[in-house]
Amino acid sequence: MMVHDPYRVEPRKPLTNRQRLQMFIRHKGICCLCGHKIDGVREMWDEHVNPLWLNGDNSAENRAPAHAR
Repeated sequence: MMVHDPYRVEPRKPLTNRQRLQMFIRHKGICCLCGHKIDGVREMWDEHVNPLWLNGDNSAENRAPAHAR
């Protein structure tokens, strides 16, 4: 049985342009933090819904668009 190590964090995996576009479309361009519309050309960033430090992963299902600021 593998024990979760809370001090080991998986590094953030960068998304390809295609993956970023698919994520933006899947979430209808809405920021996962504030709920407002994002300008996908100038300000999109991605966030982990369940943070890596809380045993989240880099899967597409665990990532959502957010404002860069």
